[in-house]
Amino acid sequence: MTADRAPAAPFHALVLATLNEQGKSQNWLHKRTGISRNTISAWAKQPRPPQAGTVLAVADALGIDRGEALRLAGVMADTKAALEGTTVDLSEVDTEVLLAEIRRRIRG
Repeated sequence: MTADRAPAAPFHALVLATLNEQGKSQNWLHKRTGISRNTISAWAKQPRPPQAGTVLAVADALGIDRGEALRLAGVMADTKAALEGTTVDLSEVDTEVLLAEIRRRIRG
């Protein structure tokens, strides 16, 4: 299966690179988040995006920007349209993701 059929492949690559840069292992990430190494490895080849909550847990554990993580994991569409002032269709974004982002912005 090619990377274009694995929407989370870019996020998987970022996770591995970040772990390496931080001198941490996938086992550390598993202990920190409860997400199995098999789940993380599957992101490189599975044909569907991972659960948003899983992506957010990994992003938080590694200090990766949440929006960038969701975009790279294929959970949210590219935000380029929003930056250009066009309307962004949020109908495909998981409700939990939207609520988590609203809560984060209210606290921040």
